[in-house]
Amino acid sequence: MAISVPERPALTFRQYAVDLGPIQPTGEARGTFLFLNRGREAVEIKEVVPSCSCLVPRLDKKRFEPGEDGRIVLRVQPANESPGRKELFCDVTYTDPEPRHVRLTFKLEIPERQMTVSPPALMVFHPAGSEPTEQIFTVADGRKKPFEIIEAEANSDLVMTEIG
Repeated sequence: MAISVPERPALTFRQYAVDLGPIQPTGEARGTFLFLNRGREAVEIKEVVPSCSCLVPRLDKKRFEPGEDGRIVLRVQPANESPGRKELFCDVTYTDPEPRHVRLTFKLEIPERQMTVSPPALMVFHPAGSEPTEQIFTVADGRKKPFEIIEAEANSDLVMTEIG
């Protein structure tokens, strides 16, 4: 008696869910999903469909030969999102040569709005004779009460601050 077992999917992911927990509400948050083609044939990724427009997937290429690894990066800009626990996902459709489907889950928690400074830190190197560097810092306040910056100071005699 012979038993027919279906072929395993060629793509094996190191993880199918990324949970970042609490994050900063500025910049962007990324979840990286690494995978390997363990099949005997090339895999072609047909679609990477996010669950919402806030989630932006990035795939460097669509075809992966046997033994080749790759990654899918899911990116969200939390400054544009409401606070709270988020569970987003991305559906990946590929052929190996069979049609396959896998769901990748991306979890994070966006805290309540607060005051933020961007960039949070800056390091500048100036060789002798070089021109001065100007860097603009942006202060954003997501709280309900308005604020006013009345003073800015630097801890170096080589740096000048100006409120604009």
